[in-house]
Amino acid sequence: MKKPIFFDAALLTVLVFIFIFLVSVLFPIKLKVFHPIKDAFSDFDYTDFYFSKLKKEAEVSSDIFIVNIGHLSRAEIAHQLEVVKSGNPKVIGLDAIFYEKKDQFSDSLLGKAIKSCSNLVGISKIDSTGIVESFPELASSMSGYGNFYGDEKPEKVIRYFSLYQLVSKHTPNSFGRVIAQLYDTSTNSILRQNGRSKMKINYRHSSSFITISSYDLFDPNFDANMFQDKIVLMGYTGLPGNSTDMEDQHFTPMNSKIAGKSLPDMKGIYIHGCIIQSLIDRTYIRNASIIWEILLTVLLTFLTAWLIIYYYVHKPRWFHLMSKMVQLFAGVIFLFISIWIMDVYHVKINFTLLFVTLVLCADLVYFYDPFAKWLHKKNWFHSEIMKH
Repeated sequence: MKKPIFFDAALLTVLVFIFIFLVSVLFPIKLKVFHPIKDAFSDFDYTDFYFSKLKKEAEVSSDIFIVNIGHLSRAEIAHQLEVVKSGNPKVIGLDAIFYEKKDQFSDSLLGKAIKSCSNLVGISKIDSTGIVESFPELASSMSGYGNFYGDEKPEKVIRYFSLYQLVSKHTPNSFGRVIAQLYDTSTNSILRQNGRSKMKINYRHSSSFITISSYDLFDPNFDANMFQDKIVLMGYTGLPGNSTDMEDQHFTPMNSKIAGKSLPDMKGIYIHGCIIQSLIDRTYIRNASIIWEILLTVLLTFLTAWLIIYYYVHKPRWFHLMSKMVQLFAGVIFLFISIWIMDVYHVKINFTLLFVTLVLCADLVYFYDPFAKWLHKKNWFHSEIMKH
């Protein structure tokens, strides 16, 4: 590598980042003509492409069973609990909040069933008032909040969950974390080493979980032994034959439409299943350190700048073709590299800034040209641009 090109590449890299700073901070562009595009892609993440189009179908979970509680009465849910309990599962998760009392008979049956399950984890939610749980008679001894990042807005895509949150000087754990730790106590130390609360959900299709329909458990011949030492999640998976049922339905990266999504695609109970499965399998997705992301972006931008200046000065006939190829293919290549890293190592690297710098490198060289020549004339350094 020639030394002048090294300095030229370094200065062009600095110019790229200064330009991005000026545009994004000092001169924000707010044009109404771009609003439709902004709205379509405002809730887009490049990893959605991986989950929607590239992720391989996961094997059917051998750890988690899902039981549909449908719109059953409290007495019927109590009966379901008794059947599930008879199968000796390791953990039972009940994704339902009972806000108020109903008739004394059904409340009594459900309360008795809940209290009899020492391994039952109930669910709560966090709102502006604090933690909301079932009323005391139907509250379980263990619980975790079921909130996802973005679930306060129905149109948002659910990509993240938190292991714990700070609520009124308390740090309750999430529904998924409580269940995973009861099922496999070693997950607690692993998650503590991770040191982060916010985590990206490693999705799988809902078909990868064995789902028991609402009334299957009422069959006298139902074999509950399949639940032995497993996790049984009880929640709402929909009503038979109702494909338009939107109750507890969320947008996820598994949606067949990556941008401008049509209908929500996954029930909350299956999202909890994905979270729990990834925690016990150690396949949860970690975000790369922002420091490493910045260093990697600067390094790759510098190498791109060096290549562009080399062609600009020494091979001008090929410069335009090469620069367009960099803009077109480099972003795609790094996109698939980041997807491969996430698939194999379960680490997400945010290359968004890198995509922008790669595009700008080729165009900003025209602004860098007169600037470098001016610096050269001032005898501040010898620029390779003078040979252009």
